[in-house]
Amino acid sequence: MLRQNGEFLLRTTEPTKEATRSYVLSVMVYQEKEENGIKHYVIQNHHGRWSIEKFGFDSIKAMIDYHMSKGDSISKVLNNVILKTPILRQSWELAHEDIQCVKKLGEGAFGEVHKGTLKKYGNVIDVAIKLAKLEALTKEQIKEIMREVKDEQYRMTLPPCTPPEMVNFITQKCWAENPNDRYSMQELAHKLELWWKVPRAPAPSKISEVFTQRPLKKKKNKKG
Repeated sequence: MLRQNGEFLLRTTEPTKEATRSYVLSVMVYQEKEENGIKHYVIQNHHGRWSIEKFGFDSIKAMIDYHMSKGDSISKVLNNVILKTPILRQSWELAHEDIQCVKKLGEGAFGEVHKGTLKKYGNVIDVAIKLAKLEALTKEQIKEIMREVKDEQYRMTLPPCTPPEMVNFITQKCWAENPNDRYSMQELAHKLELWWKVPRAPAPSKISEVFTQRPLKKKKNKKG
């Protein structure tokens, strides 16, 4: 997702039993190293003042605006962690505040399913919500997921010629024990691009463009 030096993203961590949700600023510093060139900084709040390693501000927005206008590094150690281009929330991304869990329907080894609502484009619709459990999956559990879902009418099979190492790598990144190490949807898409050398399709301008409807072919009745 972050490709050019100076591109940055403001995100939140996943809450755990030991820690609450935190704000993190991810910045591309060494683009030639791709994802390994990204630096992550946890934003601290002390007595109502937001900071990283330098000055304190009344809000995170004020802190980002200051560093973008000054063009100086946000780090005391590195002088090239400069905020240039923000990566904004995409139109297809959902905000946590727009999702409301109403009732727990069930749970399995890897998550819980809830009945809930989603606010989208001014409307409220009923949805099913799956909450992943916080603990990391073992390799054996990953294999179990990839072999077969516990529903007799749905089998999760891998596409032909899919390298097993690719599946293992991506699955382990998505279910990493440390929430900060887990891939976002953008990072996952970028990794797949690098793997298959296929450019990303442009984002649809309308939600209706996400789905392509094809007319069903009518079966011909056999005579006799």
